[in-house]
Amino acid sequence: MSDGPKKDEGFARNMQASGKAYINISRAGYSFSSAILVCGGLGLLIDRYWNLQPWGVITMLFVGFVAGLMGVWRALGGSGKAAGRSK
Repeated sequence: MSDGPKKDEGFARNMQASGKAYINISRAGYSFSSAILVCGGLGLLIDRYWNLQPWGVITMLFVGFVAGLMGVWRALGGSGKAAGRSK
């Protein structure tokens, strides 16, 4: 009968850990998609300003993809420091 509170504590710890995992995964997804969208928007502005169609968009989408991958790497615990994390 003394196993009841221990099981509940373990369940609570597992739920808390899985909640943190979902937060990290969602942060990684938002980091990836926002980097691509922001850089793609900048590419459109570069194309319009300097009349470089389609090279500004292509270049900036590539930069956004790389920046997004770096953000995912940092958010999921790779090397480097993500904002708000201390290691």
